[in-house]
Amino acid sequence: MLTHRFGHRFVRSAFIALALLLLVSIPALAAFTPSNGQAATLVLGQSNFTSNAVHITQSGMDYPTSVAVDPTTHKVFVADFNNNRVLRFASVYALANGAAAEAVLGQTNFTVNFAQTALNGIYRPWDVLVDASGRL
Repeated sequence: MLTHRFGHRFVRSAFIALALLLLVSIPALAAFTPSNGQAATLVLGQSNFTSNAVHITQSGMDYPTSVAVDPTTHKVFVADFNNNRVLRFASVYALANGAAAEAVLGQTNFTVNFAQTALNGIYRPWDVLVDASGRL
C-alpha cells in the first residue's frame, strides 16, 4: 500500500510538471523553449507546489493522467483518472495556481466520482486529446 501511494504521488507530481510544459507549447507561446531542470510556473490540482493531497473538488484532482489544450479556445482539459471525470479549465492564459475548473465531464457535479459506463458517464479516463478543430 505504501508503494502504491508513493507511486500515485510521484506520477501526480510528474504529471503536473509535464502538463505545464505542454501548456506552454500552444502556438501563441511557440517561441518558448523549455530546458532541462527548468522550474514549473503553474500547478493545477493543488493550491501550491508543496501540497500533494487527493481531492474531489472543483480545483482538486485524484491521479490526473493527461492534459490537452484546445487550439481554438485555449481551454485546458485534464483527465482525472480516480475521480472518473475530465475537468475543463478556462483559457491557458487565465490560469493560476490551484485554479477551479469551469466544467466537469462524466459527473453531475464536482463533488461526486461515480464510475459509469453510460452515455453521460466516464470510467477512469486515461487520455484526453483535442484535434485541430477543437473537438475533444
